[in-house]
Amino acid sequence: MALYEKVFQLKLTQELLDALHSRTPNVSDYIRSLVKADLAKIPDGDAPIRSETVKAPYAFYAQLRKVVDGDTLSLTIDLGFSVKVDITARLEGVNTPELNTKKGKEAKAFVENELAGAHLFIETKKQERYGRYLAKVFYQGKYDNYEHIVTYGKNLSEELLKQGFAEKYTA
Repeated sequence: MALYEKVFQLKLTQELLDALHSRTPNVSDYIRSLVKADLAKIPDGDAPIRSETVKAPYAFYAQLRKVVDGDTLSLTIDLGFSVKVDITARLEGVNTPELNTKKGKEAKAFVENELAGAHLFIETKKQERYGRYLAKVFYQGKYDNYEHIVTYGKNLSEELLKQGFAEKYTA
């Protein structure tokens, strides 16, 4: 059976998700390892003709739960296979003023306005020291396909910089 004909079905209950979280801090890595192990069983002759290129190790559709401040978002991430997980994401490469300042409140309001009703797609690489995932957040109101969101949408960090709500930041 060719790879593109093979269908992986994975249905996880909340109990299973909880069990996975207790065994491994990164459910996404665990699921990927299971899929990779299964793919390793496929003979080389059935390898795909073309492969997808992803800019970051992890790229996901996301739904905004809450804007914490100008550079921090609470998101629900769609891992695929009907698996969703709630995370806190820190925008990569920018720093906004603290929320207890006028400029910080303006930055948060800008982000809330920009992301209202938008389709989100994030690229992330790692967690930072406070447990937040460093992420590039792309958004677009019209399209829900990730290629269109990234191509025709906006990068939230870049928009914050353009509008003067953030400064460049490197950890």
